[in-house]
Amino acid sequence: MTAAQLIWRYSAFAVLATLANLATQRSVLALAEGTQGFVLAVVSGTAVGLHLKHILDKSWNFFDKSSGIAVYG
Repeated sequence: MTAAQLIWRYSAFAVLATLANLATQRSVLALAEGTQGFVLAVVSGTAVGLHLKHILDKSWNFFDKSSGIAVYG
């Protein structure tokens, strides 16, 4: 993989993770109000965005096909 391809993938995945984060926050805020709703929206959005970015990077940037907890044990 060339450096340009890697940069493009990292950038595209960052945009996708950001959109997933914001969509999750918007969804949670539509259901919950106030300070607790805001905190839940931020935590949920961050979790969804980071998880998506991890999965995309693991598979498409690092080509790591291992899975499951047995890999770490």
